[in-house]
Amino acid sequence: MESRPATMAKPSRAGAPPPCSCLPEEITFWEILVRLPPKSLLRCRAVCRTWRRVTCSRDFLLAHHARQRSLPIVSGVPGSEYGGARYQDILSFNHRAASAQLQPVARLNASFFVESSCDGLLVLSKSSNSVTCLSICNPVTREHAPLVDFT
Repeated sequence: MESRPATMAKPSRAGAPPPCSCLPEEITFWEILVRLPPKSLLRCRAVCRTWRRVTCSRDFLLAHHARQRSLPIVSGVPGSEYGGARYQDILSFNHRAASAQLQPVARLNASFFVESSCDGLLVLSKSSNSVTCLSICNPVTREHAPLVDFT
């Protein structure tokens, strides 16, 4: 007699238990998921509707944001000199660190100027030959891209 390989039955969606049913939801959401990095949290939203609903809620997002590390800040003293050129430092800000522990993650020379910042992103300008070019920069990832002139 010929034996057939066993096949697995497809799981039923209707009666399936929620993910991590062995843990209380309070621990799953407020102790585990809230500690994930943002990219991993986005992936968790695809697990089930309950996880998506909770991880999109205002309270959860505020708790998640409060646990994220601080974003960089820009520091510089007008007229400061470094190698004969004015400069600005981009610092990794940690409110728990003493000022002696703050170390620059990047240094901008006199040809760049920080126009604006938002959520750790910087808008930089560089002028040459009476033309100003704008770029957006993420000092954490060390990525940058030119901004298109909208005029």
